[in-house]
Amino acid sequence: NLINSSWDFGDGNFSNLNSPSHSYLFAGTFVVKLIGTGQTYGCTDTFAFPVTIISKPIVAITPLQTFGCQPLTVNYMDSTLFANVFYWDFGDGNTSPLQSPSHTYIDSGNFIGHFYASNTFGCIDSSTFNVTVYPKPLSSFNLSSSQSCSAPDTINLINTSNGGVGYF
Repeated sequence: NLINSSWDFGDGNFSNLNSPSHSYLFAGTFVVKLIGTGQTYGCTDTFAFPVTIISKPIVAITPLQTFGCQPLTVNYMDSTLFANVFYWDFGDGNTSPLQSPSHTYIDSGNFIGHFYASNTFGCIDSSTFNVTVYPKPLSSFNLSSSQSCSAPDTINLINTSNGGVGYF
């Protein structure tokens, strides 16, 4: 039986509690030591064990364009720290394992995408992004006649475009 327990957590913090808990603020390998003093003769013994705290990925992504007309190509820049596995879900049914991919949205709409980054130890971080793709107008017209045998002649042009607000 011990009459005294002295803990050294390896990060400059200590405790005299019998069974303490400790929070590490930074990643690294720390040697935890327990120095116990025996009840009968006051002899001491030390037990040490390394504890490794692994950095969780810190996601930092930037879609270089978050809105535009269809088809819209978006280049994604990833500056994530402490990760080596990447997964992009673009929100339109397409995915990519590349760190900084490019993706073309074919359909119009509002797409909520997700980015996941992990390291070889299974630590994961994620982020969500939003891309809005505007529908492109459909230009078309009809002619009152597509050929004529007399000049001068007048041809009527009938604008049948869809989704346009200005015409040239």
